[in-house]
Amino acid sequence: MNFDDHLNATGALCPIPVLKAQKRLKKLKSGDILNILADDPAAVIDFPHFCSEQGHTLIKIDDHKDFKSFFIRKTWNNHLFTNIFTIRYALCAYLRITKFE
Repeated sequence: MNFDDHLNATGALCPIPVLKAQKRLKKLKSGDILNILADDPAAVIDFPHFCSEQGHTLIKIDDHKDFKSFFIRKTWNNHLFTNIFTIRYALCAYLRITKFE
C-alpha cells in the first residue's frame, strides 16, 4: 500500500507509539497516509481507539511475524472533531450519561 510518511515505533511500549504517531500526523496534510510499524501488543487496541478519538481513519492493519503495520489517513478536520468530541463527552459525563450514539 502506498503511504506518505513512515514511522518505526518498534521497541516502544504504550503509550509511546501512539504519541509518536500523533506528533507525526500533525505535520502531515489532510488525506495523507502514515504507516506505523509497532510491536507493542497493546497497539492493536491503542491505534483504533486513537483514530476513533481523533477522527482519523485507520485504513488497514497488516500482521507481520514480529510486528504490525498500521495505515492511518489523516482527516482534514480532526482538530474540530476532537474539540466537538471532547465537549460532547464531557457533557455526557456531566449529565451522567455513559452511553451515547
